[in-house]
Amino acid sequence: MMYPTGPCGRGGWTLVELTLALVLLGVLAAAGISGSRAWGDALAVRFATEEGAVIFLRARREAVALGGSRVVLEPGRNAAAVVAGDSVLVEVSFGERFGVELDPGADVPVELAFDGLGLGQAASRTVTFRRGGAERALVVSSYGRIRRR
Repeated sequence: MMYPTGPCGRGGWTLVELTLALVLLGVLAAAGISGSRAWGDALAVRFATEEGAVIFLRARREAVALGGSRVVLEPGRNAAAVVAGDSVLVEVSFGERFGVELDPGADVPVELAFDGLGLGQAASRTVTFRRGGAERALVVSSYGRIRRR
């Protein structure tokens, strides 16, 4: 409630009104921050999943061009690399780039090989990306096809 203007021509609010306004702003800010964090986690996981799909597609393309390649998934480093022979063609650190945890379904490095035709050699694997409450997965079939879940 505003007080009528006094002799100096100024109005004002009561201490109760100011306190309620600050409490309301605090509640709205807290709700906005938690919602934006969940949205940011979901977005980071989506981008990491798409980058993971690119890694597998690049490995298949390089396998056809070079006669074979493999994808090395390292859960301890949250990284993946495309390797042909002794050369690392591309490496992505999902932890550094997206702040995402990489879970290839094992605690040790996992290798998925592709032959000269771009087909996976016993490459069936589900790779999960996590951050906060967000989670997405890439399913790599034994033929090297990729499906997003």
